[in-house]
Amino acid sequence: MVGSKSVGVRYLPEGYIFDASNSFISIKEGINKFYILGILASDLIDFLIKTFNPTINVTQDDIHRIPIVYDNKIEEDFSKLIEEIVNLKKQLLSYKDKSKLFNIDLYTNHFKNKSLQQIVYEKFKIMNELHRKINISNEIVFELYNISRKSRDAIYNELNNRRKIRYTNPPKSETEWRKNYLNKESAVDPLTYSEYVLQYQTIPESYLKEQIIILFNIYFGFIFNRWPSKVAKRNDGIVLINDSLLEDYLYDCIELTIGEEHLEKFLEEDIPRVLKKDLLSWIVEDYFKEHSSYYENRPIYWHVCSPNKTFNALIYYHALTSDTLYKLKSNYLKPMLENIREDLSFYREKMKTAGDKKQAKQFEKRVIELEKQVDDLEAFDKQIDDIIASGYEPDIDQGVLYNIKPLNPILAKKIEK
Repeated sequence: MVGSKSVGVRYLPEGYIFDASNSFISIKEGINKFYILGILASDLIDFLIKTFNPTINVTQDDIHRIPIVYDNKIEEDFSKLIEEIVNLKKQLLSYKDKSKLFNIDLYTNHFKNKSLQQIVYEKFKIMNELHRKINISNEIVFELYNISRKSRDAIYNELNNRRKIRYTNPPKSETEWRKNYLNKESAVDPLTYSEYVLQYQTIPESYLKEQIIILFNIYFGFIFNRWPSKVAKRNDGIVLINDSLLEDYLYDCIELTIGEEHLEKFLEEDIPRVLKKDLLSWIVEDYFKEHSSYYENRPIYWHVCSPNKTFNALIYYHALTSDTLYKLKSNYLKPMLENIREDLSFYREKMKTAGDKKQAKQFEKRVIELEKQVDDLEAFDKQIDDIIASGYEPDIDQGVLYNIKPLNPILAKKIEK
């Protein structure tokens, strides 16, 4: 895998295929794959490949120019170290619900009754160990190729410049850490960053926010039965976003993971501090955007809404059928519209029979609000009808984009590509 900043090397087990744009190496029997992986993934080889070919289009010929030094004396220990690095990376991926290595048991068992901060600290401990071992492996490769200290420093400087890492030395104080390092993760050496997060017990809000997004991806997964749980289920793949979502579903989901002990702090302190708003407002206004970004524009929980968000619901992609939009109309939108129309008739009558002008004005204000809601829901109803009339027929096998793009008129955020 090649980017503008560095070359990435990945180990894939048997059963994978490659497209024409990827370079790959097939390891012969008798050669330890982790030994080869450790060399190819090292900073030295990254530097050499980019020296051979500074473009993003690294070819197999560039790979063939790399000299591989094989030393039986270090093979076993070095291969073991690289395997440990691979396993640490797998551990980090097991925290993320979008990964094939995701482990739901981490959240229902291992992390049960742990606070948001404690969950993220555990991730930083793994990250710290990972980068410490990566640094050791880089030094082993430099030794293997007899690279002098002066040349190593020059290579590290070149790679840091390419990766835009400006802070490679430890901060001199906690004040300097908070001022120059904490919110500039991409510009800080990864090992230094993880060490001082743990030392000063200061987690950057970007990590807390990402973990909150992951947690709510998991919670909606519980609600839609993506993973088994004891919380109430929505078997039709639709759930309304309103106060009942919190009271009937999400509070139970939160308690299932971080536990009753941390529930109040999570809702009343962590959520407002990190997300800058209350939970329901964040779900209505921001969750779909954050979820879509996290899933790289391939979201699985789709926020559909009326133009002015009088109506808000989540649709679960994997439960999508040809009946989903009909159910959305008949089981969710229609009852809401009928209830608001009844309220509108009630307040219109109250406005007519009000005993004084002040009271009549109050009823008139409520009538205007309800009329806007009715107009909004009727517009939404028409949008759904238009999508159905266009011949929309979901096909899960065609992927997210194929199925979601026709729904752009009713999505909280358009999905273009």
